[in-house]
Amino acid sequence: MSLSSRLLVALLSIACHHQPPVAPAEPTPAGPADRPLLVWRVEKDGVEPSWLMGTCHLSLPLDYVLPAPYRGALGTARVVMTEISLENLDPMAILKQLKAESPLREQLGDDDFARFAGAFGATIPGPFLDRMPAWVAFSMTAVLVPTPGGPPVLPVIDQQVQAVATQNQLAQQPLETMDQQIALMQRHDAEFADAIRQMMLPPEPGALTGEEMAAACETTDPAVMLDIVTRMGTGEMSTELLADRNRVWMPTLEEELGRGSAFVAVGAGHLVGEQGVVALLRARGFTVTPMRAPAVDPAAAPRTPIVKPTWSEPPTPAARASWAKEFERIGVPAFCGGGAVDLAATLGLSAEACRSNIAAAADVCALQHASTLPATGGMGAVPAELQLRIAGCAGTDLVYQAMMAGTLPTPPK
Repeated sequence: MSLSSRLLVALLSIACHHQPPVAPAEPTPAGPADRPLLVWRVEKDGVEPSWLMGTCHLSLPLDYVLPAPYRGALGTARVVMTEISLENLDPMAILKQLKAESPLREQLGDDDFARFAGAFGATIPGPFLDRMPAWVAFSMTAVLVPTPGGPPVLPVIDQQVQAVATQNQLAQQPLETMDQQIALMQRHDAEFADAIRQMMLPPEPGALTGEEMAAACETTDPAVMLDIVTRMGTGEMSTELLADRNRVWMPTLEEELGRGSAFVAVGAGHLVGEQGVVALLRARGFTVTPMRAPAVDPAAAPRTPIVKPTWSEPPTPAARASWAKEFERIGVPAFCGGGAVDLAATLGLSAEACRSNIAAAADVCALQHASTLPATGGMGAVPAELQLRIAGCAGTDLVYQAMMAGTLPTPPK
C-alpha cells in the first residue's frame, strides 16, 4: 500500500470489497428469542417501504448488522444513500486538503508527540504525522495493525453497503461531500488535539472509551446506542457532528424516502434520540418501525478488532540528540544530492535548505523512535528489517513536500 493511501485508511476506508448479488426476502415477525437491530422500516402511504440502518462506521460483518430477512431490502433498493461516497477517491487530492495550521508537535508538545508518534512505530513516519491536522492524526490510530495471524479486518460497514450497491448496479446518493466532512473536522481540530492527549491517559471514571462504543454497536441495540449518544452530551462538537448534520440531511431524506424503496446507511448515532433521524422522520409523518432478527449466541457474535496503542515514554534528551544526529547523518546524503533520489533538486532547494529540512525532520524522527532504539551503535545496531523501514525517516518531510508539489520522482529500479 502506498504511503499516501495508508495515511487515509482510517479516515476514508478506500479499500475495495465486493459482495455477491442478493435476492429480496420478507422480514420475519418478532419473537421472544429475537434481538434488536439498528435497522428501521420507513413507511408512507402509497409508496414501497424504505429502510434505515446504523453502521457505526465499524468493521463488522454486514450479514450480522443486516441479517438475511432484511438483506434483500438493500439488494433491490431504488437508491442507496450513505454519508459520503467511498468509491473513486483520489488520495492525493484529499491529502492536499489536510493542511494543519501548526505542526502536530507544537499542538501536543514534544513529550506527548513522542508518546503518540512512537505508538505507530515504523507504520507512519513522525514527519508525516507532524504535518497532519490533529483530527487526521487522531483517526490514524486505526492504521495500527492488529496482531499478525488474527482474523482479517473487514471494510467498514458503510463500505460494504456501497459494494453491494455497486455489485447490483443500484443508484447511489451520498448525503455529503468529502469536502464538507473535511471542513467540519477542521473546525474542531483543537478538540481532537485534546482528545489525543486524553487517549494517552488512563480513562476517567464514566468516560466513554473506544472499546465501549464498539461494544455498543456490536449489541445492535438502539437503546444501548441511545445511552452512548446521551453520554456524549450536547456540547458544540457533538451537536455539530450529529444533530446539525441530521437537520441538513432531512430535505434530501424526506424527498427520497417519500418516493419509497430507498436504503439509508449512516452512523448509528445519527438515528437515535430526540434529534435523531428516526424522530425527525416521525415528526414529518413517516411511520418508522424498529426491526428485529433471530438472536445469536453472544459468544459467537462478531467483535470489532480494536487495537490498543502502546504508549512509550518520551526519549531522554541525550537519546534524542544522539538519534537526531544519526537520522541526519543518513538523511543528508540520501536526499540532498548524491543519493538515489535527489529530492532537493526536484523541489528546487539549495543544499543548505535541504540540510536544514533534514535536520528538523531528524529531530522529529528521534522523538518518535529514540526511546525504543539501542542506546549505542547507531543504525548499525538496529535489526535489519526495522532498519530498512526507519533509516529514511528524516527524508519523509521532503517526500511529503514533493508529493504535494506533484514532483515526487519515480524510484530507480
